[in-house]
Amino acid sequence: IKADTLEHSTAGTVDTQYVVKGTPKIWVTAAQHSSASIKDSLNVSSMTDTSTGLYRFVLSNAFTDTNRSEQHNGSVQSSSDNYHASGCTDDYTQVQSASIISGCTSIAGALVDCETLGSLALGDLA
Repeated sequence: IKADTLEHSTAGTVDTQYVVKGTPKIWVTAAQHSSASIKDSLNVSSMTDTSTGLYRFVLSNAFTDTNRSEQHNGSVQSSSDNYHASGCTDDYTQVQSASIISGCTSIAGALVDCETLGSLALGDLA
C-alpha cells in the first residue's frame, strides 16, 4: 500500500510523514531496583546492567546513525527519594546506532537504580 495521506471518517486527514517521522521507533519500560529486567518494549531485544543506575538497551532493528531524539524517565516508590532519568553518559563513544544508554541519577548527580526506568527514541531505522 502506498499512501501520502491517511483519512479518518470524522477526524480529517494527516500526511503520512507525521506518522513516519513522529512515531517512536523504540520504547522500553524496565525494572531497575531489585532485579533488572524488561517489563515491556518495542524494538528492544535485551538489556545490560552496565553499572549502578546505568543500562544499555540493545535494539532489534538499529537506527541509521546516532542522530536521534531520546526521552528517558525514572520513578521511585519512596517519596523521600528524588531521582531523575538521563540518557546522557560521560563516555559519548558509547553512543551507538544499535543501542541506547539510559540511567537514573539522584538530585545530587550520583547514578542510582530507580524502581522503573522508561526510554523511547525517534529517528530513522536502518
